[in-house]
Amino acid sequence: MIKFEATTVLALWGAIVSTVLAAIQVKQYLHGRKPHVQVSFHPNVLTPIFGDWAECCEIHAVNVGSKPVTIEALALQLSDKTTFNPVRLECYTRRDLPATLTESEAISAFLKRDEVPMEKVMWAFARGTDKRTYKSERFKSE
Repeated sequence: MIKFEATTVLALWGAIVSTVLAAIQVKQYLHGRKPHVQVSFHPNVLTPIFGDWAECCEIHAVNVGSKPVTIEALALQLSDKTTFNPVRLECYTRRDLPATLTESEAISAFLKRDEVPMEKVMWAFARGTDKRTYKSERFKSE
């Protein structure tokens, strides 16, 4: 049977704890280096923004990271490999694009539902001025 002295056990314990803490610090550093944007697509939003109450689709992007990010486009990816860019249609955004989002800030684009090819929508995305693309979860049409 191997016997360990108290100083050996204490040294091993210190090495293990310091290694775990160093790994946590590295993970936090790497996570904080790039922007993180969460994108969602809401296909059934009732809103009065186009005059009368209308059924709209919403593309919503929020900066969930600590670094500012500038969003230059909000759009939909379609199943035929094309992009549905709402800027070309009557679209309402609460802020003009490009928009710089700091921590927890958001931007939304609202589109008239009857102008969106719902059967082809795969996901929504936001594109930053750094050319990064942030996607929503895959959309499953009813």
